[in-house]
Amino acid sequence: MKKSIIFFTIACLLSACGQTEEKKAATLYDNAMRFYKENSLDNAKNLLDSIHAKYPRQVEYRKKADTLLWRITIDEINRDMPQVDSALQALLQDAEAIAKNYRFTKDEKYQQVGDYEHKSMQNAINSSRTYLKPIADEQGKFRL
Repeated sequence: MKKSIIFFTIACLLSACGQTEEKKAATLYDNAMRFYKENSLDNAKNLLDSIHAKYPRQVEYRKKADTLLWRITIDEINRDMPQVDSALQALLQDAEAIAKNYRFTKDEKYQQVGDYEHKSMQNAINSSRTYLKPIADEQGKFRL
């Protein structure tokens, strides 16, 4: 009987001496902050997601994790913006070159969205043939 009481007491002490959820969440948050400062954003985001998944009751650290995740997102946007902007400029130049081969038609009375059709696909030119006429509208939707 004494052995079981001693064993139970030791087990309680060992379990009480373990890290609490708050300390574990703090450790994860500190590691995420360290990764953020090292500019390892993907690793930081993974750790922040772990805080939400493993410690849902640690509201304070979840709020901190959300704030840090927001800062990471802003940094990623600022990092990627020049690349996206240069790609957009290149695509706009390509679109202008391609647009020379298309004609824009829109009947204000009946259409809310105008259509782009290739110049070689006009009805008057192809009146004696049967063909599919591809049309793209202003919103980028394609139809035949």
